Amino acid sequence: MKKIQIILISLLLTSLVLAPLIPVQGGSIDDDIKKAEQVKKQLEEQIKAQNALIDSLSSKESQVVSELNKVELQMQRVQSQINLLMLEIEKTKQEYLTLNADMDALEASIEQKNARMKKLLQVLYQNYTMSFNAYLFSAKNLNEIIDKAIYLQYLFEADKTFFRSLKEEKLLLETKKQSRIEIDLKLNTDKSTLDKENTHYLALEKQKNIQIANFAYQIRIETESKEEAIRKLDAIEPYLKALLKKKAEETRRKNLLNSPFGKIIWPIENGQVSSPFGMRIHPIFGVNRMHTGVDIDAPSGTPIRAVTTGIVVYSGWLSGYGNVVILQHAEGFSSLYAHMRTIYVKEDQSVSLGTVIGEVGTTGWSTEPHLHFEIRLNGEPINPMKYLSPT
Repeated sequence: MKKIQIILISLLLTSLVLAPLIPVQGGSIDDDIKKAEQVKKQLEEQIKAQNALIDSLSSKESQVVSELNKVELQMQRVQSQINLLMLEIEKTKQEYLTLNADMDALEASIEQKNARMKKLLQVLYQNYTMSFNAYLFSAKNLNEIIDKAIYLQYLFEADKTFFRSLKEEKLLLETKKQSRIEIDLKLNTDKSTLDKENTHYLALEKQKNIQIANFAYQIRIETESKEEAIRKLDAIEPYLKALLKKKAEETRRKNLLNSPFGKIIWPIENGQVSSPFGMRIHPIFGVNRMHTGVDIDAPSGTPIRAVTTGIVVYSGWLSGYGNVVILQHAEGFSSLYAHMRTIYVKEDQSVSLGTVIGEVGTTGWSTEPHLHFEIRLNGEPINPMKYLSPT
């Protein structure tokens, strides 16, 4: 649903950008200004749609990052479980090998004892009765009979120890066989669990890759929207030049400006230039483009003064620039003050050098309070530092 909304917003932006930005000129300049107001309204709608797109993408970005972090954490936990299972399986395998070795030794010992037992049983069965009678009847007296009986008892006890040992080994062998069955069962269970964990890990990895792919798609949409915004910014520039040139002609015809354009005062007292005139990386769009003025840092609400005598030819909102005042001066020069928080002057109002025309703000495409200041000659931007006093 989010993706569809973003595509619809992008289509809206495209339609707005492709709409004519410069009104067809004809009639009085007031008619042209009215047509310009219509264009300005279109641009404001475009900016609103652009902001909605950027907000949506920014929100989506933080959401995707949060989800990716959760998936990564799950993957780490599953990987830890896999590592533990692999260690446990290896340990069980070693126990299995040791148990097999013990069983082999027991089986060899039992086999030897079984062989001995068979021989012993044969001897006992064939010779024991005869030997016992022979021992008794060969005795010369009672003491000798007793002695021989004790010896036979010794032999019998020795055989009992042998049979007991054989029995114990057989019991131990059965115990180890049962242990091997249990180890086999544990080994199979651990391997089955390992297969499940590996499958779980692969599923998480696939989920992560899908999220990254979706996020890449969102980035592409955002890039396209930025390109549309740049086209919009470029499209307003010819209109701005044409407006300034036409108003300059009218101003010259009125002959309201008599003082020559020379050195001017700074529009902000004690201002510091943070971004000079010329090519630069745009702070919002991240592309290399022409900076048609200078940025002067100042706190929000700082008074902005007219740099010299002039007439207000534009006072209001202008796409990208935010709240703007444009003053027309002598000899085709004009000055522009952008990103203003508050505007104090109206169009066609005359101002003198040092007149406070508004306050510093951060309207339009601005990330922090500052004054964007331009000087133009017949509508073309020129470096203001050529005319501003170093002090």
